[in-house]
Amino acid sequence: MSTSKDRPSIAVGYIRLSTEKQAQDDTEFEKQAARIRKACASRRFTLLGIYEDTASGADPLGGVRRDGLIEAVARARAEGALLIIPEPTRLFRNVEAARDFLKTLDVPVFSVKDGRFMKAPALLRAITRGEEVVHNIRKGTSEALSTKKADGVEFSDTSVRKKAAQASAKARSEKSEAIVIRVANILRSDPAYRDLSHKALADLLNRHRILTGWKRPWTQNSVRDVRRKAEEFIAMQDEIDNMDDDLEALPAVQGVSTPVPVVEATKPPAEPTEEELVLMELQKNPNFGVF
Repeated sequence: MSTSKDRPSIAVGYIRLSTEKQAQDDTEFEKQAARIRKACASRRFTLLGIYEDTASGADPLGGVRRDGLIEAVARARAEGALLIIPEPTRLFRNVEAARDFLKTLDVPVFSVKDGRFMKAPALLRAITRGEEVVHNIRKGTSEALSTKKADGVEFSDTSVRKKAAQASAKARSEKSEAIVIRVANILRSDPAYRDLSHKALADLLNRHRILTGWKRPWTQNSVRDVRRKAEEFIAMQDEIDNMDDDLEALPAVQGVSTPVPVVEATKPPAEPTEEELVLMELQKNPNFGVF
């Protein structure tokens, strides 16, 4: 990691949460972002933006799988800015992944927790300590659970936890679908909205007070997936509409007889009376009516 350039006065922020469970708390991302904004204000860094990921820091392929981190570094490089993070383990908790990533990282990194710029060796040491802490916590938790089980303590049934997880997943899915439909309605309300950039669309949704599933404002990164799903929903609706139009345009189906109007039968004339028969005979005489 090269830091030979003068330390820049502009910054690009990066924050990360390990799991979606953490992201359910609306304040977690904001806490990290607030630390970055406060540090930039105190050190007079101009903050260009903050990128985010919800991903495990222990992922050995985190350096290539995390879109937020990749975009943050790319922007810092393009702007000649520094990368500012809350603390080193927000980058990685996997030492090997960190080592591979830092080999190609060519922008300065500033850690808010440490209050200084950190080069690759210092970042690796901090990430190594973080990895060890997590390992010890997991080991201690596992040993504590084993001890409690040995003491006869019963834990909740796996099937109960599974059902609870399924119910939670269903609720999240329904909420996600509702948000997709709202975004689709926004996109269909004005053809120009379909051409907006991710950032512009995120700003538009925020102005309409349409928030993410975690009730947080949209960013150009978080809006990508919901935009794709909304576009797919619009395409499906258009296809259904076209099918309806085609059905209405179809000619009448051959082989179906045209209904014949029912005509009421004419009533037969009434039979003539005896007087009418006599009169009819008299009318046959040529001299009838002369006298």
